[in-house]
Amino acid sequence: MSGWIKLNRKLLQWEWYTSPKHTRVFTHLLLIANHKAGSWRGIPFDKGQALTSIPKIAQETGLSVQNVRTVLKDLVSTGEITRKPTRQLTHITIVNWATYQLSEDPANVPSNMQLTDGQRTSNFKQEVKKEKKDKNKYTDAFESFWSAYPKKTGKGQAFKAWKSAVDRAPPVDIMAGLKTSPQLDREQRYIPNASTWLNGDGWKDEPADAEYVNIFDDCDWLKHD
Repeated sequence: MSGWIKLNRKLLQWEWYTSPKHTRVFTHLLLIANHKAGSWRGIPFDKGQALTSIPKIAQETGLSVQNVRTVLKDLVSTGEITRKPTRQLTHITIVNWATYQLSEDPANVPSNMQLTDGQRTSNFKQEVKKEKKDKNKYTDAFESFWSAYPKKTGKGQAFKAWKSAVDRAPPVDIMAGLKTSPQLDREQRYIPNASTWLNGDGWKDEPADAEYVNIFDDCDWLKHD
């Protein structure tokens, strides 16, 4: 294979970045994803898609098969990729591949060393302006949370609560808490709004007991003949 890929510095803010195995697998998928549509043995693929397999990814990244399987499951859960197994291979799509990779030919893009001081200053101001504008948008991590949360009420307030919550806990812990929080295993009308759940550290809730235990079973003095 030849060519190049873009690697945006925003990767440093990615919720999986501090997990070496997640970063390794996702970067590997960016490297092997096709940059144009085609087909292989009758299986069509599009830009940003890769035809591969879990054992092959494990071999190419030096990770175990179980690690790769877990990472792919996590990346699907947070919306980075979609995965469609076929009879022979796994069809993986990088959801925002076009956003990550499509741009001008790098040969036609002047390097930072070729820019004048005025151009560098102008570019810096544009980047700062863009960053300020982006702060008003929902993040990908929040969108994944909002998609998974069972009650869709008060999205704006939920995003404010999310930004505060991720200062107190990693997003992966918050997402995991969605599956175990007893507050969310109720009728829809009793489920708290997402902002309330986040502000109350709902992801820390202990899971409900699997079965009821009668604490009086061993109290012989309560039993009557």
